[in-house]
Amino acid sequence: MKLTGVVVTLWYRPPEVLLGTMYNTAVDVWSAGCVLAQLHARSPLLPGASDSDQLHCIFRLIGRPPRHEWPENVSIMLDSFPDYQAQDLGKVIPRTHPHALDLIKGMLVFDPAKRLTALDCLQHPYFTEEPLT
Repeated sequence: MKLTGVVVTLWYRPPEVLLGTMYNTAVDVWSAGCVLAQLHARSPLLPGASDSDQLHCIFRLIGRPPRHEWPENVSIMLDSFPDYQAQDLGKVIPRTHPHALDLIKGMLVFDPAKRLTALDCLQHPYFTEEPLT
């Protein structure tokens, strides 16, 4: 069943919600990834002004997804977005430990099935290895 699209504050809203597709608990991992990035950057990572702008912010950061990952039956076409290439997260959030960058990158994956799960996150070296930053 389709759930509401008015979920999660815009800056932390994952692509599946913005595109109006079905979603699950992976939305929480996306949102937590945005918050974790914001804590390290000390500013919002994806400060979109509207749903459409939010998708542009996301794709400017993680790259436009490949055609085979674009969900079917969404009103927004993949070609509505430039062919954004993924940015180097270390340049976007400088002075951040590699474990943190790797965790955030795994949390901000377009395809929710490929995104880290909450358990994956808890078992990530960011939380299990020194330095715990």
